[in-house]
Amino acid sequence: MMGRVEPPLVLGLDLGTSSVKAMLVDSNGSVVLNASRPYPIKSPHPGWCEQDPAVWWHSVKEAVHELLSRTGFNGDSVSSICVSGQMHGMVLLDSYGEVLRPAIIWSDNRTRSQRIQIENELGAEALIEITGNRASTGFAAVSFLWVRQNEPRIAEAVKTLLFPKDYIRMRLTDVVCTDFSDASGSLLLDIRRRQWSQEIASIVGIELDALPEIKGSHEAAGELSRQAAETLGLRPGTIVATGGGDSMVGALGCGVVREGVWSVNIGTGGQVLSPTARPVVDKMGRTNTFCHAAPDMWVVQGSTLSAGLSLRWFRDALGKEEKLLSEICGIDAYDLLTLEAAKPPPGSEGLVFLPYLIGERTPHNDPAARGVFFGLNLAHDKTHMVRAVLEGVAFAFRDCKEVLTGLGLKPEKLVFRGGGSGSSLWREILASVLSETVVSAAQPNDVCFGSCLLAGIACGLWMDLNQACAETVKYGDSSNPDPWASKLYDKQYRLYVSLYRHLKPLFQLLAEQA
Repeated sequence: MMGRVEPPLVLGLDLGTSSVKAMLVDSNGSVVLNASRPYPIKSPHPGWCEQDPAVWWHSVKEAVHELLSRTGFNGDSVSSICVSGQMHGMVLLDSYGEVLRPAIIWSDNRTRSQRIQIENELGAEALIEITGNRASTGFAAVSFLWVRQNEPRIAEAVKTLLFPKDYIRMRLTDVVCTDFSDASGSLLLDIRRRQWSQEIASIVGIELDALPEIKGSHEAAGELSRQAAETLGLRPGTIVATGGGDSMVGALGCGVVREGVWSVNIGTGGQVLSPTARPVVDKMGRTNTFCHAAPDMWVVQGSTLSAGLSLRWFRDALGKEEKLLSEICGIDAYDLLTLEAAKPPPGSEGLVFLPYLIGERTPHNDPAARGVFFGLNLAHDKTHMVRAVLEGVAFAFRDCKEVLTGLGLKPEKLVFRGGGSGSSLWREILASVLSETVVSAAQPNDVCFGSCLLAGIACGLWMDLNQACAETVKYGDSSNPDPWASKLYDKQYRLYVSLYRHLKPLFQLLAEQA
């Protein structure tokens, strides 16, 4: 191989919903370079969300090639690799390791009847006790039941069920395995015993032999195969860490590894995440309890499905001028929209947005819920609407926080992370809506960075996560709640909650007519 050799580098990959991101980090924890490659979500029928794993792999190759090309580094410089990424999705392989159908991903909504069937057969309380979660559309167990009922020939041919990031790691190493965080997001894991549940596997009709071995996120899963090394331009035998689900690995990437340190993440979806030293479970099923990517830890997580997705929808549907100006001037369209959102006062002069564009998880677990602008009048314009979108997402996070604090969890520090964390206005809105001081993570690509930390532990660069986080994680600006805005948002939040309650039967009626 040609190129510079630098001691030593770690490579982190984040297989996201809309793109793969890649990052090189040096032994000091400094980011050398980022790269990314987008890919589409296919929707062959309304409510379906699928992706082609071959496209994921092609995008990974391109992103890694860009990193090596732009830095001029020799592939031998990379000491370890880790892949993390989108949770809940399902990749089905046959006995030859070939993909049987497109991956059904987390945002898929086709399985409403299957989630009800699972809860009816086992009982919702028993399901929550075993898995820490209710059955939700997009979870692998629910999606597999749909395949068994609607595509029986494919179901019969299944030899292996993997989660998205595990498919990429298999392409890297030829090793089939997963980690505890991703496994706990499948609805197939007993989260207390940390092993696959025979009872649930039997209900959905999958053999335990088809489920992968489970390892710690920081452990070495295998080594880079010669074929993968030649494809990527890296060194055969390079250590490949197990990795984890994006929500948990992103939390690692901004130091959320102990009780009391919470994170609020704005990616495509959004999460309020609280680490716990024991599995705290909401018996009402409003939150998710998963295994953390940190060893012997769990997380309680409230999730909203359309966080950054709401702003992206607004940009694509109503931000044509901003997109055009972005192309002409080179200013990001999101930055232009945020500047417009800063013009109206807090509360958007009475305009409220429900960000339920593809249903909602916490606290409603309602795939039929839909987005709403409420309170429009002649005085409102686009600036009010885009601010209402930012505030509506913040209210969805308030929903999550209310449930978590009701379970006895209390934040001592609240870290704002993910792609949306670059917006100081969104951070200020969150601080006032949540009545908490909010500090931004310094590293916006926290999942990639967390993957790099796991890669570094797997190859011995850092002893453990505590050392890795202490030596590398940094924070940026913070925002304190504005007392006047917090009081106004408290009133508007009560209206926000009331709107869902009154619209719920209409959402269901709309779903039945679709």
